[in-house]
Amino acid sequence: MSALLSSSSDLTAWRTRVQSYPSPETYSPVHANLALVALRNSQVEHFGFTLAVFKDKVAIDANGNVLVLSDEDYTSLMALANQAVELPDTGSFRNTWRIDHPVTEKPIDRLLIAVGTDMKEVSVQGYDKVKKTLKDPVGDITELPSVLGDLIEAVMKGREGYTFQRNQVDPESVQKVKSILGEE
Repeated sequence: MSALLSSSSDLTAWRTRVQSYPSPETYSPVHANLALVALRNSQVEHFGFTLAVFKDKVAIDANGNVLVLSDEDYTSLMALANQAVELPDTGSFRNTWRIDHPVTEKPIDRLLIAVGTDMKEVSVQGYDKVKKTLKDPVGDITELPSVLGDLIEAVMKGREGYTFQRNQVDPESVQKVKSILGEE
């Protein structure tokens, strides 16, 4: 599934190809326009925001930057997201794929992907670039599917330059996204 990405369109480098949205304060996120949202839940960051991607190819990152994705990056990102929702359901809360770690309190990266008018969730707990073995197999699958690893790697670029601080106030653009999700 990683074959979707050629070296020239490596999704982990999407930030190097984005453009700033003209007049970012004027962008008004609408729920019906959501394509993909990545959130992070951890012991210290209960409703962490990573990235929102909209159908008009606009993205909002964890720092509140309003960006415009290239056509190729948007298409590749959504192809991965659509493959991720086709994976078998894990049967666990929030459809979570759990990486086998000796400790249990690892962050959960939540992916909300638009399917028609609904948002389907696929989550990964304890994502690690190297460690792929699942705590509990999903059917015959014993390792994290590469499509999920590729998607997590790409969306985590939305946290570049972001540092969580207790009691911080989210940037206005992030607040707008959280409000249309109904999870503040």
